[in-house]
Amino acid sequence: MALHHTGIEPGNKLHFIFEPVSLVKEQDVINLAKTALRHKAILIVIDTLAASLAGEADENSNRDMTLLTHNAKRLAMMTGSAVLITHHTGRNPAQVAERGAYSLRANVDTSIRVSRTGNDRAWEVVKARDGVDGVGGRFELVDASMPGPHGNDIESVVVRHLDGPASDDATPKVEALTPNQSAVFEQFKLLLDSEEALAEERGESIWNVGFPLDDCVRSCMAAVKVNDTRHRTTRTREAFQALVKAGLVMEKEGRLLLTN
Repeated sequence: MALHHTGIEPGNKLHFIFEPVSLVKEQDVINLAKTALRHKAILIVIDTLAASLAGEADENSNRDMTLLTHNAKRLAMMTGSAVLITHHTGRNPAQVAERGAYSLRANVDTSIRVSRTGNDRAWEVVKARDGVDGVGGRFELVDASMPGPHGNDIESVVVRHLDGPASDDATPKVEALTPNQSAVFEQFKLLLDSEEALAEERGESIWNVGFPLDDCVRSCMAAVKVNDTRHRTTRTREAFQALVKAGLVMEKEGRLLLTN
């Protein structure tokens, strides 16, 4: 719903797993990693921490929560995805920290608290291992709908930021791709699909499949339309630079990869 209302159609990129997944069980973590790799996931959301324990661990145990956060980081390493775990504070309104063992806060990279006082809702970064603590802002929930698969509307809500870094004024605007950029992007995805199929046959991880820029230019330049063919290489290179700037392609260790 949120993607739809920001102009991005999720298509088949959003997947749900309704079976219980325990982050303290080795095989569950491995199976989830395989599923994430198969769908080329870039974000894995565990909702909620208590549900992921499946009655097999104690959220108040530092030992159990250290195992859980360790497995969450293993999941991220195995898949190349970010792992987000939702959790609750206690029932006491004065309690602002998350429930459970201290090792939860100690071992995560980032912790964001979402709070509500009456009709006022807010978020705040309470821990950022590689960033700045205390960043936050206010938001509201807005009724929204989108066409459903059977002709009926799906009713839900979306977040509208009222201030802070995620407000509309601070959100970068994504410019539409030019025809050449779109053509290069589609050709690049076909190139990666072919390489990923080969990687799967070899039993290798597919999440970090990519190519050096020069190889990408040579493989995709035929898709670029130019008046003078002498400029085709330059225009193709410029198209890749635009795709990186738009956040559709990223450069990692000298190779270009899809970001989603």
